[in-house]
Amino acid sequence: MTSYKYHVFISYAHVSDTLTGWVSSFKQKLEGKLNEKLPGGTAQVFFDAGELGVGPLRPDLQAALSSSAILLIVLSNRWLERPWCQEELARFVEAAGGPSNAQERIVLVRIEDVKQNRLPKVLQDCHLYDFFKVHPTRKVTLTYGSREFPELESDYALSMLELVGDEDRPGLVTRLLGLTAPQVDEQERAVISSGEEQERPMIFLANCTPDLQRDRNALKRHLEDKGFQVVPAGTFYHAPPGYDEEVRRLLSGSTLFIQIVGAFRYEPTEQFPDGYEHWQLHQARTIKGADVVRWRRPDLLSDDVEDAVHREFVFADDVTRCDLEEFKVILGDKLREIDSRRPGTIEREGITVLVNAANPDNKMAEEVGTRLEDLCIAMDLRSSLYADVVGERSSLFDVARNNPCHGLMIVYGSCGDTWVRRQVKEGRSVALLLKQKVPVCALYVGPPADKPPLEPRPARFGVIDFREEERLRDFVRQVAGRKV
Repeated sequence: MTSYKYHVFISYAHVSDTLTGWVSSFKQKLEGKLNEKLPGGTAQVFFDAGELGVGPLRPDLQAALSSSAILLIVLSNRWLERPWCQEELARFVEAAGGPSNAQERIVLVRIEDVKQNRLPKVLQDCHLYDFFKVHPTRKVTLTYGSREFPELESDYALSMLELVGDEDRPGLVTRLLGLTAPQVDEQERAVISSGEEQERPMIFLANCTPDLQRDRNALKRHLEDKGFQVVPAGTFYHAPPGYDEEVRRLLSGSTLFIQIVGAFRYEPTEQFPDGYEHWQLHQARTIKGADVVRWRRPDLLSDDVEDAVHREFVFADDVTRCDLEEFKVILGDKLREIDSRRPGTIEREGITVLVNAANPDNKMAEEVGTRLEDLCIAMDLRSSLYADVVGERSSLFDVARNNPCHGLMIVYGSCGDTWVRRQVKEGRSVALLLKQKVPVCALYVGPPADKPPLEPRPARFGVIDFREEERLRDFVRQVAGRKV
């Protein structure tokens, strides 16, 4: 068994803690959550509350870094400017055996909008979790957990749950359990690793330019949370030996190819004269056929792309233009469509809830789905819950008919009541169709709070107001009971 003195080493700029105590409070909450989830309940988190660093890195910090399983960086612009913080990173990378080994053991907790292109190369593909949001109109940073913003406490709790994870959901817990697991020889490790990966369906998420890496990381985390293995782990831009065969092998084993496009392109090389992004797409179309999805942000304008050839590539008819939350829903629809083509699809173990929402409410639907999954874990219901968002582009009736579910939830947020009534009608049709396996049905009424109630109250549907946490818990209990 690999032995580490500390589970987590927290690296931070002292100014992030001096005035507000944010990092100290974060450390206490993190340690408490890890104690709940780790076997034995004895999480060891190293946190240096000493004076500001001057001169070389202290010997005790060097020793702690060398004996820590995870380096957690509280990422701010000040952290990038602090020599001691950079020394801590360098020491950890050295102790881990180099950048490639270190990347899977480094976690970034952003407390402000640090631009991707400012990060050292070793941090650009690391797991990243946001503990802040930018005010939509005033454009100021609102940090979760700050005393000034108590209304963000639920966002803080959700980000902490996502960061920590547990035995079934990727996060610190799964990484720590893997790092401290009994060691096996290389041959046995290869067999075990191969078996584990073969159990997880694979998605090829194309390499992208650095300005798009943040979106790629967010999409990668989303897909991993849904149980997919995301490839490739590295880049083939420098054309390592056998790169073309490896890419074709990964594509052949993948369910879907996804490409994110933006204003910038890769510099053409001898191996990729038309550009690396063009080459990746050509390989995907050759091998995957129609199972290719491309996406760009809705605020990207034609004038933002200077190169005419790249502009045509980015604004092609097959590129979906929408925000990230809507794209996640579109991906879910595409994956279900692919799955329906496969004969003898095996029903997923655990509890499945379909969450149906119109485009304006996709983000709310994702948040509700995540909350349902977290509640199932917190309530210790002895089963996993999977929440799949169904967008307005899909037929709820067809999705529910082809994907057995134990719960069905329709989100009524800022969309019109006409759409909701139509979906409730479809939901009732689903309930009648399934007969012996009727799902638990609910209407989730989210903000804005001043909209009129849906009248008459929909038959067969319970109504859950977004402010009524206990009703959400009751829904999870009922769905879990239906599974039994």
